Amino acid sequence: MLVEPSPPPAPRAARRRLWTSEGFAVLALFLLFFLFGSVLAFQSLSYDWFSDDLHLVRTFSPSELASVFTGTFDVDGIETPGYRPLFTVFDHLRAWAFGESVVAHRLFGIALFAAYLSALAFVAQRIGTPYWQGAIAGIVTLSSPFSWSKLVWITDAIHTVTGLLVVLAAALLLSSLSRAVLWKLAISLVLATLALLSREDALAFYPLLPAFAVAYTLKEAARGSRAGAATSVFDGLPRESRRPGALGPPGTLQARTIPGTTPSATAAMIPAWPPQAWSNISALIWSTPTAFRLKMIGAYTLALLLITVAVFVVRAVLISNVPSTILIEGWIKLLPYVFFPLGPGEHTILWVGALVAVLAILRFAVPISARWEALFWLGAALVSTAPALVVARPNLLLYPTSLFGYFLARTLGEFGRRSLVSSIVSALMLVPLIGVSASLNVRSQESLHTMSADYLEGNAQFLWGQFSRATIPDVRRASLLQQFAELGIHSREEYERRFPLIREEAVREGRDRPNAAGKVFVPRISWSSFVERTEGRRQAPGP
Repeated sequence: MLVEPSPPPAPRAARRRLWTSEGFAVLALFLLFFLFGSVLAFQSLSYDWFSDDLHLVRTFSPSELASVFTGTFDVDGIETPGYRPLFTVFDHLRAWAFGESVVAHRLFGIALFAAYLSALAFVAQRIGTPYWQGAIAGIVTLSSPFSWSKLVWITDAIHTVTGLLVVLAAALLLSSLSRAVLWKLAISLVLATLALLSREDALAFYPLLPAFAVAYTLKEAARGSRAGAATSVFDGLPRESRRPGALGPPGTLQARTIPGTTPSATAAMIPAWPPQAWSNISALIWSTPTAFRLKMIGAYTLALLLITVAVFVVRAVLISNVPSTILIEGWIKLLPYVFFPLGPGEHTILWVGALVAVLAILRFAVPISARWEALFWLGAALVSTAPALVVARPNLLLYPTSLFGYFLARTLGEFGRRSLVSSIVSALMLVPLIGVSASLNVRSQESLHTMSADYLEGNAQFLWGQFSRATIPDVRRASLLQQFAELGIHSREEYERRFPLIREEAVREGRDRPNAAGKVFVPRISWSSFVERTEGRRQAPGP
């Protein structure tokens, strides 16, 4: 017997409930993440421009902006070629908005990071992870030692822009599935395309979009099954057609319009009820919201594939630079940075024990539904490491870090709900992780301090080295020259002769942090050392 579902809430009531619950929760999470990120980066907000910031984050001429749509994103031609027109457009717009204020640029980057995490929490809530666990996952992500560049390195804000676009695409995809609103599906595809046009690593999130949609569909099907109504053929149809018999006798399925679609679109997406061919049961199954949603997901996935092919064909034609080598070794080297939030070599034994405990908790002390959700997040984190198959860098860890944070939050959050003791155990595992991670994050930021050897070496390449042809605004070039002049360095020859001695002195005296004397230091946690471990070579960072 089919149970008639309850009528949908009135639009005004639905909007009011959205603001008082969903909207308020997302806004509260945004403010939480923004404040936490600002505190983490407080000491670094005024650091000067570094490396790629010098020539990428500036205003461009109309001809330069036009050129990025027909060639590589870097008009100076010194970065790794890539078809990323929105990368340059974004840098142009924020340079126009914030000018030379590094503090404003960094606060804007932190706001983008907070927006990404808030949107991800919205998506996670749709597939079963409550907002309070999303808050935990966001704090874990922000405090990660691999998130420092999103907080401090101005150029790296493009990664959070890409992430925000694909997560918003996921949110609209799930929203379109709830009521078959096709315009939301179309906007979701547009956002996914814009993400790919800003950075290629958006592809790492592409497989997760249909995965989120399938997870949402299964969750809704299970919830409806428990309620006894979700398998009704009448779900999603106009209210007057929900009465038994309103669709006609069992041998037919009269034309009805799903809200947000045209009659022809409805007819194309809902199979007709073939007379004398199927039983009433099989026709009912194929007309359920679950089957309809799965068809939408299939069409969406096909559209993503076509978008990917189209963008890479354009890239191949315009810049002739399509990655053709898969680096399994680089991917393997990056995996430990996903499973070890503190980084390989940092308290390894303690974290191995904690990870074993988390897996044991997941297996024996977490309800099976939450267990599968936690494993979903873990699998999503592994899928999102795909960019490491081309290049392994710590600023490509945004997706894996945030998704692994959801794995931890879902597992320990559900375990903590069992009892007071389990809550204490979960807190004892999460609080030290966040505290130590945040400490390492702050230490990592110091590699961009104006007296850091990493900072000086990276910027020297733009004054006298291999990147000296880059277009750098005059005020930034003058500031750099002044910084080196204070060290007694005025030319390439003096840099090559004096700086190695300055660096050796810093190592000999054990200077690895900013100091009151204002002397050069060699940061203990540096970008170059990570690149050496993963890529096997020393280089200046790239976007």
